[in-house]
Amino acid sequence: MGLYDMHGNVGEWVQDLFGDYALTPTDGTAHQEDPTQTNRVIRGGSWNEGARFNRTAARMHYPPDKRNAQWGFRVEWKPD
Repeated sequence: MGLYDMHGNVGEWVQDLFGDYALTPTDGTAHQEDPTQTNRVIRGGSWNEGARFNRTAARMHYPPDKRNAQWGFRVEWKPD
């Protein structure tokens, strides 16, 4: 187990609402500070973006109905 293949595939949609990064919880729960905010966060970069976005700390935000071939999400799989 471990953390692998985090960069260069697709930017990852996450559950967090976009907002003040300083208010993001440190316990791993999603940032839900502003319930009127609808934009969700995309972290990291894709195969088609430069080094500025191809890092875990990179954050972008878009409405959840926006689509792009360079964005996706990660499915967690736990074997039995």
